[in-house]
Amino acid sequence: MRRGLFERSFHLFFALGVVGNYWLFEAGGDLHEWVGWGIGVLVILRLAWGLLKAPGAGSGRFRFQPSALFAELRELGGH
Repeated sequence: MRRGLFERSFHLFFALGVVGNYWLFEAGGDLHEWVGWGIGVLVILRLAWGLLKAPGAGSGRFRFQPSALFAELRELGGH
């Protein structure tokens, strides 16, 4: 299956961020921190995309459907 622009861009920027943070940017530096936050945002966006938006972006591979997962979390929370 051909991946969309979002998935390909995610993988590119995720890889560049990890490589840059590991080899190029000084640990504890401002740039290192900002790139780390950017990677975190990318991961959150990718998870949201896979769960909510694109049926071929990974949501079909999860054991539970998102609605069942949220219902289980509500039940665990006592609501």
